[in-house]
Amino acid sequence: MNKTENRPIFWHDEVFTDAIKETAEALKKAEDAILLSIDERQIDLNGKDITCAVLLRMKAYIETQNKIKAILGRRYISPAADFFTETVTHFLKLSLKILLKDQLRVCSEVKLGKERNSLRPDVSVWKGEELVAVIECKTQNGWNRDDWLVDIEKREKVIKESHKNAEFFLVVLSSANWGGFPENDTRVGVNFNVFLKNGESLLRFTSDNTDAIQHPLEGVINKIVSLHNISL
Repeated sequence: MNKTENRPIFWHDEVFTDAIKETAEALKKAEDAILLSIDERQIDLNGKDITCAVLLRMKAYIETQNKIKAILGRRYISPAADFFTETVTHFLKLSLKILLKDQLRVCSEVKLGKERNSLRPDVSVWKGEELVAVIECKTQNGWNRDDWLVDIEKREKVIKESHKNAEFFLVVLSSANWGGFPENDTRVGVNFNVFLKNGESLLRFTSDNTDAIQHPLEGVINKIVSLHNISL
């Protein structure tokens, strides 16, 4: 590059700003490709393909953030929590659209009531105005390793008070940095789910290593589909 060029700094940064703009376009292209190529016969709710897609997208995010951290000399990467919620929302939305067409509506961070302090679950699934399910998403439970269960159960109780028939789910990306779910809790693997087994690394995950998956997102989707069919 000729350093004598009289170009402002933002002109040289266009390559990065353009790449940021293209993220939403790429997401829409991926969504369109999935909806065009996949039908309900290819959605195996006893399999792990959807969970694999979630993990590979999260892996790409973490790898990219690690590179940005190195460039900027940061100590930590940008939090992955919001991206994880977006990713779960997106694949849940696509799966239910393929399986049930437009019979259910998937939302993210939508208030459950008109009150100012109404809860905004990470993900909510609706049939008309009826709340079918709530999914709270955590990258790991180390954020509150001692009291996470108390907080989650308190949140579920508040939701059930106004939407008694809604099913409550917790999905956690990784078993790292916390003690895991309580032993012998019947909710584990049904309402409480962790994607990666203890000791498994997201950065080492590949599509050939689905044995690393503990509780697939497919189980949550299957339960939501069953709830919908029961209410028909």
